[in-house]
Formats: sequence, C-alpha cells, structure tokens
Amino acid sequence: DFTEFYQVEADYGSMAQFEQLIQAASSKNIKVILDLVINHISDQHDWFQRSAKGEAPYRDYFIWRTELPTDGWGPAWDSTKTDPKAVWHYHPQRKQYYYGAFGPSQPDLDLTQSAVVAEMKKMAKFWLDKGVAGFRLDAVRYAIENGPGQQADTAQTQAYWQDFSSFVRSVQPNALLVGEAWADLPVAASYYGDGKGLDAGFDFEFGYQVLALLQGDAGVKAEFGTMQQ
Repeated sequence: DFTEFYQVEADYGSMAQFEQLIQAASSKNIKVILDLVINHISDQHDWFQRSAKGEAPYRDYFIWRTELPTDGWGPAWDSTKTDPKAVWHYHPQRKQYYYGAFGPSQPDLDLTQSAVVAEMKKMAKFWLDKGVAGFRLDAVRYAIENGPGQQADTAQTQAYWQDFSSFVRSVQPNALLVGEAWADLPVAASYYGDGKGLDAGFDFEFGYQVLALLQGDAGVKAEFGTMQQ
C-alpha cells in the first residue's frame, strides 16, 4: 500500500536510477507505465494518520462515520451480501468508522473531495513529467461509492475516471491508461467511455477461458488475482 507518492521504493533503487531507466528505455523506443492506486492508500500514510487526529484538511480526505452503518453495506464487489464490518473499520483515536473496501489497512480516499482530486492530479503529473508513459490504474470500479448496493461502477466513478483521463491527456496526450476492472467484459469496457475514459482494460474472462482449456476438468478459481488449480 502507498505510504508515499513521490519516492521510489528503496528496494527498487533511487529516484536517479529510475530516471536513468526511463531514459534508457526511451532510447530503445520502450515506454514505461507505472501501477497507480488511487482508490485507497496505506493506513500508515501521513494523510490517514493526520485524518485520524482530525487535522485539517486531512480530516476530510477519507470517509468517516460516527456510527457503524446498518443499512445494508457489504463487500463492494458483491452487492448480495450484507456485512458492514467488511468495509467499515473502527479507529480508536478518532472514535469513528472509516470506509476501506479492501480492509482496515487500506482506507479509501474520498474522491468526492476537490482537494483529494487535486492531490491525485498533482501526483500523476509528477510522474508524467518524469517521462512515464501512463498508468495501470488499480481497482477502478470502486472510486466513489453511494451507499449499499452502490459501491461499484457508479456514475460518479465513471465521471471521476473521465475527468482524470482528461487531465492526464492534457499533460501527456499520448499517455496510456489501463484500468483494472475485475468484472464481466461489458462492465470493464464501460470505462472506455466512448473515448473519454480509459484507453484499455484487462480482459480477465479471456484469461479464465485459456486456463480452463489448459486445465481440462480441473476448473478455475480466481479471487483478486490469485489463481488456484
């Protein structure tokens, strides 16, 4: 999970080495895109730590509730299940619940807040200016939730990615944006938005079909990228 948006993970080297990589790849006509997680960040990120303390402006960077919702919230990827504790997590310091679709260590950013939207654009521009050719965008289906049964693929989520895409292209017209939308192809394809949204998406269903053919009667089980035979 992201704890810092503007540094290179030390295990991978330094910023200077990253810049050298971009230059060397470019000299061979190779483009480099980065994995970018905008939906959520680490609970160890400075923004969340300060939000938990109620510090402005970070107190509104995440989605907080005083009481645990009882009106039907559940796993964001399965609207048939009701389990508010799957996505709402209590924070003892702030004495409130925060929304984290993927667990307590990954609080969702509130992408309805203009300050947060601006921060994401600022961060994207930072890496585009480094010479990055685009982004693989994580968990695009869950950017903005509107309540029980409306935690994925909302109209606001589609609009968010169209706005983000427009901004990225204003910085780098040829940038490539690939969405990770773990859903049936028609849903994943909807993020293209008639050319106003993302450029491409992963066709997970095709991968399943290939695996099924290779495995014969073994069957395929997939949960968020983990394949089991």
